[in-house]
Amino acid sequence: TVFAIVRFTAALVDLQTIIASADEAVGDNYWILRSYRTAATPNMSIVQRNADIVDEVRGGTVLVAGSVYLQMARSSGTAYQLRLDGADEVLTVVSGADNGDWLGDATLRDSFSLGGLKLTSETQFLKGDLGEVIMYDTGLSAADITRVETYLNDRWAAF
Repeated sequence: TVFAIVRFTAALVDLQTIIASADEAVGDNYWILRSYRTAATPNMSIVQRNADIVDEVRGGTVLVAGSVYLQMARSSGTAYQLRLDGADEVLTVVSGADNGDWLGDATLRDSFSLGGLKLTSETQFLKGDLGEVIMYDTGLSAADITRVETYLNDRWAAF
């Protein structure tokens, strides 16, 4: 489960990444949590590939520059969950499937990046501010998610 406090700059650009892990040599094994996908689909998304079809799902809320967002992503092991500002996102499958493949499902990863993606080169930088990132190595209960979101909302209310 991953939580992040994000604020975009005035000029939104495509493929802004919060956290990524990838195989730097080949570039087709990766896991990415994107805070902003594209101008055509201005939503948060999660992407996973293991030398196969890219699996990507995105949320439904349109994100805008200047706003502060509390973003959350997790996997049940079979499906993704994205939350924005304490509310579940309606997910759309962009490519592949909503199969819940997570960080460890992308083999040969040798980089872990915060605020960008490192494949064979560095790319997909976050254009804005990243206030805080909290990452758990397990799926959290609904009550635990609420506790973390309350903590982050209280801490970053004036951000």
